[in-house]
Order: sequence, then C-alpha cells, then structure tokens
Amino acid sequence: MAHTTTFAVSGGFAVVQPKSILSINAVEGYPLEDFSAEAVRAQIAEAQKVASGSGSEQDIAEAKIELEVSLLKERSVWT
Repeated sequence: MAHTTTFAVSGGFAVVQPKSILSINAVEGYPLEDFSAEAVRAQIAEAQKVASGSGSEQDIAEAKIELEVSLLKERSVWT
C-alpha cells in the first residue's frame, strides 16, 4: 500500500501524466499535519483584534488579509 500525505496548497495546477502519475505545481504547499487548530485559532483572534483596532491603515489592511487567509485555513483543514 502506498503512503499518502495530504497537503494544503494556496493554488496551482494539477496534471495527470501517463500511467496515472499526478504532478502538482504550486508556489507553496504544507503537509496538513504541520497545522495546529489551536495555532490557527490564535492567528484568527490576533488578526481580528488588529483589524478592528486603531492601528495604522497598513496594519489594519495586513490584519484583514491575515484574517482572510487564516479563516480559509480553518475552513479547508477542519471542515
């Protein structure tokens, strides 16, 4: 039986080659086992705090992006 590892990727291309070999081209990818639900929830809480705070426009914009990415991680990994 083949070993299977599941990865989270932010985007890219998947191509099935002859003999059913799958090639995936992505800028970044991480094994799901590297993710911690608690760490993602902490990132979400911190990003929400900064995004709704009185920081600079840049800090708020960056926090909103981090919040969106963290929420996507949470949905894609644990749902």
